[in-house]
Amino acid sequence: MNFALKFLWFLSIICTVCSVLVTSTYWSLVYAGSGHDFDLRNIFYHITNSLVLGVDLFIVKHSVRMSQFIWPCLTLLIYLIFSWIYTLLGGLDE
Repeated sequence: MNFALKFLWFLSIICTVCSVLVTSTYWSLVYAGSGHDFDLRNIFYHITNSLVLGVDLFIVKHSVRMSQFIWPCLTLLIYLIFSWIYTLLGGLDE
């Protein structure tokens, strides 16, 4: 595979796995304790992306190995560290 295809595969894996994890984390942990109203913006931000990438996963049928799950995990770890530092520094803007 050339570099462009490897990079496309890398981004596809990260986006698909992270979208499902972010959606499930938001609706199970953040939304339940936040007191926000159930509105279309929350649906659009936190469900639509996972649905679209799930459909894309079944249409394109990228081959995925269990050992490749490290890339989304590292990406989410970096995102969590960034979010933690952002919150500590007072960044609470939506």
